[in-house]
Amino acid sequence: LGGGLAGSGTASIAGTVSGTLSPGGSGAAGTLAFTNTNLTLDASSVISLEIGGTTAGSFDIVSTPTGNVTTSGVINVTLINGFTPAAGNSFDLFNEDGGVLGSPTLNLPGLPAGLAWNTSAFATTGSISVVSTNPFNTFAAGYGLSGPAALPDADPDGDGISNALEYAFGISPTATNGAPYRGIATTDSGTLVLTYRRPVGGVAGVTYGVEVRTSDLTAGNTGWTTAIQGPGNDYLSSATPNGDGTETVTITFNGTISGKKFGRISVTF
Repeated sequence: LGGGLAGSGTASIAGTVSGTLSPGGSGAAGTLAFTNTNLTLDASSVISLEIGGTTAGSFDIVSTPTGNVTTSGVINVTLINGFTPAAGNSFDLFNEDGGVLGSPTLNLPGLPAGLAWNTSAFATTGSISVVSTNPFNTFAAGYGLSGPAALPDADPDGDGISNALEYAFGISPTATNGAPYRGIATTDSGTLVLTYRRPVGGVAGVTYGVEVRTSDLTAGNTGWTTAIQGPGNDYLSSATPNGDGTETVTITFNGTISGKKFGRISVTF
């Protein structure tokens, strides 16, 4: 076959394809099903595949149900109909038994920040998927969290520690965690001291900070300001290894307390 084949339907091709395959045609998803056992495309061939959703019929498919596809040409994948893939989406672009053989050039569309294409199964199943590159999302998914329960501010285990803090403290978001991780506040000789536990050195990519306020907590989440670390500033910080892969961080505020003073740990990633 030379030239091109576009649209949806069933075909039987003998020999090697040297043209262009475009299931559904430009701007429309469809399936090209080949009844021959194997489909072979040469180095000059181009397969154009479009993805417009995750449901059947919304993305292109090249189907050889009883064989495999062999190509050393180009496979171009584009998005249509304003569709934006999300983490967890999967697309079985080649519906066959034997996988996609050869050494094709696979061109994939760009994804929003924090997402990446996973092509590890492409050679064996003809499918591609979308994965998150955000370590927090990977952390939440690893504990089976999804939807609102997987958000940074959520607390699905009800232990008073948000998912974001449990990620930063290296603890489970689905099991109740005790006081060492929740943080302890004391007033040692009139000085406010906060302690909390985290993995030694902290979690990679997480910035640990301290916030302070003097207004009543009944005012809600307003009134917190970023505290500055260092002698002559707001607080000093030290870390003591616990011998189990964690360390206890001690935040000691400078100066004695006069009136009300509140402190809390903040994390950003």
